[in-house]
Amino acid sequence: MPDLAGRRTERPEAGMPVGVRGLALTPEGRWLVTSSKAGGANGRLVVRDARTGARHRTIRGIGGGSLTVTADGRRVAAGDGSYADLSTGRVGRMPLDPDSHGGPTGDGGQADPGAGGDVSQFALSRDGRYVAVGDGSGRVTLLDGTLTRWRGALPGLFTSHQ
Repeated sequence: MPDLAGRRTERPEAGMPVGVRGLALTPEGRWLVTSSKAGGANGRLVVRDARTGARHRTIRGIGGGSLTVTADGRRVAAGDGSYADLSTGRVGRMPLDPDSHGGPTGDGGQADPGAGGDVSQFALSRDGRYVAVGDGSGRVTLLDGTLTRWRGALPGLFTSHQ
């Protein structure tokens, strides 16, 4: 399969589910991050050089249809309620309620699939200090710009009975 410059690129692995579920660019445009279900129950992220398409890193145990990169370009948040550090590949949980502490899940380990999740949308503040996270219940949670501290929530903004 050719890339944008007409060079041959890798083909999908045989027997692996194919399809991009989410994508995001780092703020400076250096890295393209894509998510897929391939690579485990929670999926995987693939970080590529946005100019050449060369694979930089694969991060397993994180995924989801929605992705966003923090304003500093260091972390990517995923629709399964987890985040990954783009330089180390470590996966952590976003603190989507006031009692959760978020944080890393271990040495490159998978995030707990039962905690959080079902994130449908992300929005970053202009100054990068906050990230708003919308979930399937209609709640919007406000986190700090590093995705590690809970700042507040607006419960049930959109529900099926409204």
